[in-house]
Amino acid sequence: MFVAALTLFIFIESSGTVEHDFTVVFAQDGSVTVRAREILELVGVSAGDINGDGKVNIRHVSVDLSSNTEEMLLYLTDPEISLFILEEHYSSLNCSIGYIDDKLSDYGIDTEEDNPYRVFLGDTGVFLKSGLTSSNYYGHIIDWTSVGKGSQELTDGAVTSLKAILAS
Repeated sequence: MFVAALTLFIFIESSGTVEHDFTVVFAQDGSVTVRAREILELVGVSAGDINGDGKVNIRHVSVDLSSNTEEMLLYLTDPEISLFILEEHYSSLNCSIGYIDDKLSDYGIDTEEDNPYRVFLGDTGVFLKSGLTSSNYYGHIIDWTSVGKGSQELTDGAVTSLKAILAS
């Protein structure tokens, strides 16, 4: 019995579960997993080691909204996720129905006059380098601390990362 328990413990310990510091959600028609590498590297450098384990692990979620809108609703209501990068149509939609309502100017980020909840990313250096300029991507922040959820570190990571993308 002891040997079985020890074997199970070692298996669990060596299973390689990674605790992510930060999650970035991309939402569009199709997937951007391969092309987002440069963006994720910049987010990792910007957000840093939020969980304090000495490693920076960024989780990338790519939601194909042409076939899976329900999955996006789960991410939009997850207080562990603060940074969203959405194609123009989905950006406008989520802002207009109130799913995203944190004004970026509250975090020192300039926005377009018609929509204070998003900022255009398609002309930034990291997007140009990644080849993701064919679609119009916008950055969004959801600050869960304003409703007593999430953490300030995640909000700060989202703000720092979005500013780094804009400065690239």
